Amino acid sequence: MDRLIGRSAPPAPAGVFPSLALDATLPTETSGAETVSLVSIAKPVWAYGVETTPGLLPPKAPAARRIAFTQLATPGLPDLRERLDRPEDDLGRFARGFPLWLAETMYFSVNYTPIAVLGSREQSRHVLFPHPWTPANIQQIVDTAADGLDFVLTGSLTGGDGNQWTLSLQLWDVAKARERKTWSSSFARDNADRALVEFHTHFRLFMEWAAYPEDAGLIYTAPSRPSPWIRTLGISASAFLAEQNALDRAQIDLPSSLIDQVAENAVTGETASLAWLTLAARARRLGLVTELPAVQLLPTPLVKSLSAAGVV
Repeated sequence: MDRLIGRSAPPAPAGVFPSLALDATLPTETSGAETVSLVSIAKPVWAYGVETTPGLLPPKAPAARRIAFTQLATPGLPDLRERLDRPEDDLGRFARGFPLWLAETMYFSVNYTPIAVLGSREQSRHVLFPHPWTPANIQQIVDTAADGLDFVLTGSLTGGDGNQWTLSLQLWDVAKARERKTWSSSFARDNADRALVEFHTHFRLFMEWAAYPEDAGLIYTAPSRPSPWIRTLGISASAFLAEQNALDRAQIDLPSSLIDQVAENAVTGETASLAWLTLAARARRLGLVTELPAVQLLPTPLVKSLSAAGVV
């Protein structure tokens, strides 16, 4: 699974799963419930386009446990229909960026092979899920994953446009068909880093995260400021999907405040520097920006090499 089914584009999302009901309680212009596709991303999203670079990504072992991280559901939005027709906003960006963060984390663990699963409407628009994932939805992912799955992590983000968000997560054991672990955390939308660091630390311990040997690829370092990193991954996914003709460019909102946030974060780590390089390159190609701020990157040999080469 390494490209969109039915498309001849270069390596892209891992696959498109069968349709899933978007909201059976809301009327639609067509008969039955409106449906969406589920697009899976199998590598760190910032790595697409540079993934063959020596020393970047570690090799994934066939025997590694397979885990899927789903887009966060965002229940309780009174203006869901209106949001679906607008460009992405911060809530949606976070809901998509969060599973990408955890999938990236587990990609750099020798024990796991992860995928991130995001919603797609008509393979051209973003989706917000108004209800938590059901066992039937989870089974759809399991049944259509080419190599099977051992675990699926689902979750919900409540609070909408308010400043207080609550994150609820569930880890499902596929073989035992039961919920294995839950997490819950509340935090201020604009001051979430401490809560997210605490969760991330506990999550890695619980999942027995284990690093690769130093010569296997980039050495993973957990972000000290997860909140801007999650948003970086969210906008990176949008740009990546748009470049693969899997998302309408009109769905992407790239305000200067977000660009500045990604730029400021770029020096905090090697992955953050690489994410800036790949996002900046895609934003230029897609015509999303006319100019970009000067950015300080972490001067590692890998970052220097890709920066000098123009990345992708």
